[in-house]
Amino acid sequence: MALVEIRLLGTFRVRRTDGTYVAASDWRTMMTRSLLALVALRAPHPVPVDVALEAIWPGVDPGRSRARLRTAASQVRKAVGSNCLQREGDTLVLREAWVDAGAFEASVARVRRRYMMEDAESGLALAQSALATFAGDISDDWPGADWIDEQRRHLHQLHLSLLVESAEAAISIGAWRLAQMLSDRAAGIDPCSERACRALMESSAHLGETGRALRAYESCRNALVDTLGADPSERTDALHLGLLRKVAARPAVPFVGRQVLRQHLQQRIGSAFRARHAILVHLVGEPGVGKSRLLDEIAQYTDGVATLVRLDSVQGLAPGSAHERILRPIVGQDGRITVSEPTLLCVDDAQWADTQSLTLLADELADLSVPLAVVTAGAARDDVTGRGDVVGVDPLRRDEAARLIDLVLERTADPDVRQGLLDRSGGIPALLIDECVRHQLVGESEDVDPPSSVAPEGRPEEIVERARERLTPSELEVLEVLAVLGTPADAPGLRHLVPDTDAVESTLDVLEDCGVLQRNEGSWSFADEDTRLAAYRWLRPSVRRQLHRRIARCTAFPTSRTARLGHWVEAGAPVRSMDVSRPDVVSLKDGPSGMLPVPTELQVLTEGARASDRLAGIAAVLEASDGVEEDVMVRALDAAIAMASTDAPDLLPRLYRRRAALQAPGDDPYGWYELARSAVPDNDVVERCHVEMTGARILARWSVPRATEAASAAVVLADRAADPMLQVRSRSHLGVQYLATRRIKDASRAGRTAAAIAERTGSRALMVQALLGVASPRLWVGQAPEAMETLERAWTMSVEYPRLNGIAAGWFARALHEVGADDVDRALTVSARAADRAPRSPHHAIEAEILLERGDPAAALGRLETATAVSGRAPAMQFVWLNLLLARAHAALGDHEHASEMVQQSILVSSHSGATLLLAEAYARLAALQAPSDPDAANRSLGRAVAASGGRPFPREQTVMLLCHAEVLDALGRPGGAIGFAEAARSIAAREGLRIREAEAEAFLRRHRGTNRTPASVA
Repeated sequence: MALVEIRLLGTFRVRRTDGTYVAASDWRTMMTRSLLALVALRAPHPVPVDVALEAIWPGVDPGRSRARLRTAASQVRKAVGSNCLQREGDTLVLREAWVDAGAFEASVARVRRRYMMEDAESGLALAQSALATFAGDISDDWPGADWIDEQRRHLHQLHLSLLVESAEAAISIGAWRLAQMLSDRAAGIDPCSERACRALMESSAHLGETGRALRAYESCRNALVDTLGADPSERTDALHLGLLRKVAARPAVPFVGRQVLRQHLQQRIGSAFRARHAILVHLVGEPGVGKSRLLDEIAQYTDGVATLVRLDSVQGLAPGSAHERILRPIVGQDGRITVSEPTLLCVDDAQWADTQSLTLLADELADLSVPLAVVTAGAARDDVTGRGDVVGVDPLRRDEAARLIDLVLERTADPDVRQGLLDRSGGIPALLIDECVRHQLVGESEDVDPPSSVAPEGRPEEIVERARERLTPSELEVLEVLAVLGTPADAPGLRHLVPDTDAVESTLDVLEDCGVLQRNEGSWSFADEDTRLAAYRWLRPSVRRQLHRRIARCTAFPTSRTARLGHWVEAGAPVRSMDVSRPDVVSLKDGPSGMLPVPTELQVLTEGARASDRLAGIAAVLEASDGVEEDVMVRALDAAIAMASTDAPDLLPRLYRRRAALQAPGDDPYGWYELARSAVPDNDVVERCHVEMTGARILARWSVPRATEAASAAVVLADRAADPMLQVRSRSHLGVQYLATRRIKDASRAGRTAAAIAERTGSRALMVQALLGVASPRLWVGQAPEAMETLERAWTMSVEYPRLNGIAAGWFARALHEVGADDVDRALTVSARAADRAPRSPHHAIEAEILLERGDPAAALGRLETATAVSGRAPAMQFVWLNLLLARAHAALGDHEHASEMVQQSILVSSHSGATLLLAEAYARLAALQAPSDPDAANRSLGRAVAASGGRPFPREQTVMLLCHAEVLDALGRPGGAIGFAEAARSIAAREGLRIREAEAEAFLRRHRGTNRTPASVA
């Protein structure tokens, strides 16, 4: 059901239910649009009339203001073309409308729930949709509207918080580029946000963009100083310092300065050596002043003159024992210092030695007549005073520091730069080198890596929003069509897709002027993909689907079959897309008919019911909706909804849900699903569970991740309701979605839990449904022997339930076929008998696959026509499976062109929908088809197959990939490698009990090396 669309974020816009925009002149007065904005900002809560009067007409006489309110409300309804603004008692309330501000707040709440549950991946997906809704702060062109300021500030802060929280979530899963983009946007909005700064620094550092990380710190520090007069927090400073230490190690530079001090120490040590008198010298000074480097320089003096014994540290020693560690290298077996030749003993990091040890060290060396000099570095001046000679090491003089700066920068530094470095380091060499490195990194990267937040043209979202502000309502529709189209288009082609053909040229001119579009040889395309996505994501999902459907249906618009397929997929109709691509194989007009006679109550209902029969008719609709023809059910449910709106509003959620479940051609089932979600009371947990399961079935057609969300919500609600039937059914739905996305362990766990619940109830029907959920993951990944036992049990238990029996028999037949059993035909016969009464039965597709692998592709193709015709609005995973089977049948018949097209369609649907279970197999089969004509493309497809499998393919998948790889190598003239891969496939198939796969490998090997070996089970 279409909703009025009200956008307050950015420029104020209203879209009518027919898709057209309200022009500015249609409001007549500013107060009219102010009234709608006030009520929309508080939706779905009602607004008291007195509050509206005070906000919009303050100080006006109550009688006059109420008259103006009535006029404004009437004008709102007239401009919008809908009774969306309603008077209920002494309040105003918005009905059947979508408001971007409310949708944004709700989306942020959902995102935060995901982050709290540590589900960062799905949370980030929701966050990007929420951010696309936020076109900008609420504009300030509402004169005298003080009531809007608080909401503007609230939404501004909410937007900023979402950016920061999402950047941190992206960091938690290693999505560094996304984290950088989000944190950069947040830092551009609030330069004083230290959370945004830290996220930008961390993500940039992991991407190797050190200059950007350091600039982020500088920008934040300057903003804090200029705005708040404060410095960054310790946490931010620590990250900055750690970044410098980790990424930019101090370069090796020559010893600079301290020449007089070094000569003094060398003379002092030389005198001690000549006098054969032990001395103890302590070098003291600030951290980083260069004590350790000076110690290194002094050690160089001993070359060829003294024996150098250096200890790096005395950290961790017990109190009073450090002096023993220091003197150990020069102490003999008798415990006495034995030095016969001049010896210099250097001790670095002496700050770890306690004062007791330093005192004992001084006492040991006092009056000792040996050529020994012990020099320590690092101890505090107070700790060593009176315990040997103390030599202070001061910061570098100005001329010494300037020389060090030039050495590190490898050029003569600008005087202003040099002064800044000196001021920040205080002449301490270590700090000075760090400052030079930081300056070098930031300075060198400024030209090549400018921060995106200060780009003169702005972010893509800002560019598109500025363009929207210049467009008329008719021109906005052209922009939206271009965004959904996604490919270059010319003016004549666009005229077929928009209602107002005169708006095409003016729109293209404005968008080109704004930098949204670029012109190339008579056609227009977006400046880049990010700009197109900014325009596309701004649209509501239902609007996107409507536009995709409009483009797919427009045969006058020139586009490729692949592109038209993509639009049908995005419109939520993968089977219809196949109908367009292969009209000779699929026809939506031919479907199951006459399943059940139409009940008399429904005939009365559709033709006009008496008031006394209305509720009975509605109940009949609910009871009979599983067995009535689709077009009858559409009319019946629409009539029922109209009557229930007045006579039985509590039935509306169930009716909306049934309407959504029909998924009628040309309908918007997702819109009905959303309507059911909004209508069902929060305390009706059972109905909410039913609604979410319906949503899972609908969403599985084009977005398996979203279908998983709906199924997960259904599981939670079923557990709250403590209803075993709902608990089993919801977990069955969840298991199917997990399976479609290769989450095999999760799918198996959902099936086992459902089986445990079903077993406690004693219901055979529930148990069969649960067992199917247990067996499916095993069967799909290639564990056919294990799946066969479970499916046989389900088959025997479901005799009383024809529909379930047909489904169980079909999958049991497939398992029997995989292991090479003899009674496949018996199971297929049972499945075929039940197929007419179970349209959702996989019988026809399974039979086609078995015929295909038995060597009868023509018969298999016939079964696939039936399978596709009865599949209705198939989930994406089923569509991919059917298309791959069609491809294999065409390839076996020698039609490689159609086979390649079918596989590419499977890949497209799988990638778009997230139903990736068969994606690796699809790429592998595409590689085998590409190898004879395009070896490079075949190799790329093989690489994508490995990537799609995550490097850990399932047994069945692995055998298929290995055999396809063998086919590629054979086509490239490398029979040795081909045989090796085929042998590997045969080995895996034999180990896993996959006799059909083993037979395929054997057949390949026989063709290539003439062996007659055949598995006994297949022979």
